[in-house]
Amino acid sequence: MHKKKFYGQHFLRDDSVVAAIIEAAAIEESDNVLEIGPGEGVLTKELVLKAKKVLSVDIDQEAIDTTRQNVLSERLQLLNQDVLSLKNEDIKRIFNDEPYVLIGNVPYNITSKILEWSLGLDHKPERAIIMIQREVADRLLAGKGDMSLLGIVVQLAASVSLVAHVPRDAFSPPPKVESAVVRLDLYSKEGNHARGVKDRERLIRFAKVAFSQKRKQLKTTLGALPSVSVMQLEVALKKLGYIETARPEELSVGDWIALYSLTHENCK
Repeated sequence: MHKKKFYGQHFLRDDSVVAAIIEAAAIEESDNVLEIGPGEGVLTKELVLKAKKVLSVDIDQEAIDTTRQNVLSERLQLLNQDVLSLKNEDIKRIFNDEPYVLIGNVPYNITSKILEWSLGLDHKPERAIIMIQREVADRLLAGKGDMSLLGIVVQLAASVSLVAHVPRDAFSPPPKVESAVVRLDLYSKEGNHARGVKDRERLIRFAKVAFSQKRKQLKTTLGALPSVSVMQLEVALKKLGYIETARPEELSVGDWIALYSLTHENCK
């Protein structure tokens, strides 16, 4: 199979990485799997041995044809389509409205789009195990002192853990960057409420204001919002153990949740 540069294709060749993904996915025989980018079917071949149903989606027709030749299973359904075009109703219909696990070797040029798409679905996966650029994985795993907006967006939706670092030579052709596999365990609505997240989208918009000028102090950027005063921010930051000159990357996702709650406790 020929690698197509415009699809950002790099085909996994390392069996130990495949094994690590399978172990992290913890798939049982009752599980459905949505696989993004089967490539040559190396991972797909293992998935169909464990899952009840595997839907493998790839925009590249050659990848679909190659996987069809390499993986013979009644449990496998192949779809030649851009995964980002799949809607809630499509996924519900394909899996009969049942839960599913998302797995994929994600093209690095659309990682953010795939994360946004999967986390924004009403019918979200229960968990996701994805191969991404190591630099992006570091941002998803970041904590207090090194937080990014992407880290907040993802950590507000899921618990993130590292599965494995993956060297370049695990792929053919080798990518120019190091890779990593991460697991995302998505929070239920009730679970997020228990964490203090009442309105994830509003909290993200709140954080976006600060990260749009991340070198500035929080009291400067957020204090300019009509719903928040500088005094509120100073008091809230002090309660959380920060000095009044704190900047956005200093706060953990838990602190961001608390900061929003403290500054919006009187808002309906």
